[in-house]
Amino acid sequence: RLAVSIGGDNYCYPEMVPDLILADDMLRNRGAATVLMGCSIEPDDLARDEGMVRDLKEHRLITARESITKGALLEAGVDPGRLKLLPDPAFAMETVRVDLPEGFSEGGTVGINVSPLIEKYRSGDGSVLDAFSGLVKHLIDTTDMQIAFIPHVVWPTSDDRKPLMKLQEKYADTGRTILVEDAPAPVLKGYIARCRFFVGARTHSTIAAYSSGVPTLVAGYSVKSRGIAADIFGDAKGMVLPSSSLDESTLIGAFDDLMSREKEIKKLLDDKAPELARGARENASVIADILRELI
Repeated sequence: RLAVSIGGDNYCYPEMVPDLILADDMLRNRGAATVLMGCSIEPDDLARDEGMVRDLKEHRLITARESITKGALLEAGVDPGRLKLLPDPAFAMETVRVDLPEGFSEGGTVGINVSPLIEKYRSGDGSVLDAFSGLVKHLIDTTDMQIAFIPHVVWPTSDDRKPLMKLQEKYADTGRTILVEDAPAPVLKGYIARCRFFVGARTHSTIAAYSSGVPTLVAGYSVKSRGIAADIFGDAKGMVLPSSSLDESTLIGAFDDLMSREKEIKKLLDDKAPELARGARENASVIADILRELI
């Protein structure tokens, strides 16, 4: 028996960890080997949560999706033979291209994704939405690009369309902005792939952009954003902005810097995309190897 958990950042939420441990223990008690795939875990959480570390050590295999998590897991004592560094499986997701909505200029649009979740991690004055609103105004005033607000998660408890609709309502009269409707992830990736630039909060929206060669700025709140960017660019500085303290001037400055480095960043992403996709598909290969061992 083999049980595979889609890791993501589940272990970054303290309220979820006890249930994750309970589920893993139940599965192992029933004779299943457990695999944690594509995870990101905060190093500080590993340092202070012995129960989490015990649970993680008992997985047959963990694939970490970025180097910060891998290093922290090794530091916590996870067996190196049970740990692999592989890109997030989403780097291998297909791209589906449908007709673009009216007002979306292929190669001439800035895609923007805002998550209501990032406000939870806000510690400074103002809001993340205020910072994004300032960026939109800056783009309208200083460029000829269109702006597409692109949702990526539409759960009832965490719906990207709510903050994005506020931005659309504020700037709709300019004729420069559109709100993209929800769609399957490969279709959303098809929209993102036809942007010139992308600024996003949801990790998998930014992975869609990275894997499509679109220069991308991330409003991040956890290790996953920093780690993924650092593995791609060598350093997350300037590529990931902490949402906890994000303000309008910082966001605008970082975007202007992204524009100035457009060709350099696009070439790096285009060069790395095939390697990242191959690595992402290896998540399935290593799990298949374990399954063959168990049969």
